[in-house]
Formats: sequence, structure tokens, C-alpha cells
Amino acid sequence: MKSLQTAQRGTPDFFLLILILILVGFGLVMVFSASYSYFPDRPFYFTQRQIMWITLGTIGMLFFMNTNYLKLNKWFVPYFIVVVIMLILVLLIGKEYNGARSWFGIGSFGGQPSEFAKLGIILYLATLISKKGEKFLDFQKGLLPVLLITGFVAGLIMLQPDLGSTLIFLICALIVIIVGWANLKHLFV
Repeated sequence: MKSLQTAQRGTPDFFLLILILILVGFGLVMVFSASYSYFPDRPFYFTQRQIMWITLGTIGMLFFMNTNYLKLNKWFVPYFIVVVIMLILVLLIGKEYNGARSWFGIGSFGGQPSEFAKLGIILYLATLISKKGEKFLDFQKGLLPVLLITGFVAGLIMLQPDLGSTLIFLICALIVIIVGWANLKHLFV
């Protein structure tokens, strides 16, 4: 039996790929439909931007589909640390929109660190839980540190204040914790 380290790339899930393409196509049509009436003089403005992001996302998807995730595993913890630093910095020097200080802005380009935190918590917790193995079933050595880290980062997002991103972040973390076989009695307490 092959180990995970030497496993070959399998065949992609074409059904899932087709579903993703259908959803992206539907979303693109909705963006065009909404932006056409909003900017009648430049009806393709938002659609062109969306196509640019779809292209970048497709390139990223193809890259990660052809990359062994175990080789990327060492980058998950530094990525998460950078995300936490960005969440702290956005509270100090971020731009305020509609009463929330949750954006970085450089010229016309902007971004929310909380969006990167959602991916970061999934990757970080998956790495942490897999390293802990059976220790994850123990409350003090397994679940408590995971909950403290998750709560700290959720608190940083909530300080912006951004309740929607905080809830999505916590749902992502909860799903990873449950899939990681946390003791549900500990989790409910």
C-alpha cells in the first residue's frame, strides 16, 4: 500500500468541476444583470472585473489540483500567523467603511483580512488536529488550545466589528473541529 507521501495524483472529480463552472457562470450572469442597470454607460465594468477574478481563481484551482497538498502543509502555519498579524494591523491602520474598520486599501484595490482568515482557520486547524492525533480527544491537550486560538481570532474579527465574517469564520472552524473527531460532549460544554 502506498503511503500518502508518495501517492500519485488521482483523477479530478469532473462532476464537482462542472457544478463549480455552472455556479460561476450563473454568478457571472447575475453580476452582469445587476451591473447593467447600475452603470448604463459602462455595463461591462463589473463583469470584466469578475472575469479577471474568475481567471485568477481558475489558475489557482488548476495549480492546487496538480499539487500534493502534503508539500504545502509546511506553509499553513506561517500563512495563519500572517493572517493574524493582518487582522491586528487592520484594527490599527485599516480603512473604515460604514462604521467597520475591516479593510486595507491601496489605491482602488482593497481587501479584508477576515476573508483570508476563513481559509487560514481551515488550513491551520486541519494541520493542528492532524498533528495532535489521538490527543485531540483530550479536552485540555486537544480541544481547549484549538478553541482558544479560534476564539482569539474570532475576537479580532469581531473588534472590527464584522459580525457576518465572525459567524462564517466560527462555522468554518466548527466544521473542521467536528470533522477532526472532537469529543462532542466537550464541544457542547
